Amino acid sequence: MKLEEENIYPEGIFPRIASYKSKTHDVIEAGTVKPVSRFINFVMRAFSWIQSGNTQQYILYGLIFLIVSILWVMGAK
Repeated sequence: MKLEEENIYPEGIFPRIASYKSKTHDVIEAGTVKPVSRFINFVMRAFSWIQSGNTQQYILYGLIFLIVSILWVMGAK
């Protein structure tokens, strides 16, 4: 892990400003989690046209799924 630190040290008897910031960069997250999440995001955006908000279109998708499922089960025997 890479650690980045930023310090503003207090000065004087009654300091007005003092702060400490640290940030770590996880190598595993950058190498595995981020590429997988980018791929999933890409796939979801490719199918975003399905979600139109039209109820009749959703019913049509369900009927098509049922018909394809029935044909698939009948052909599997």
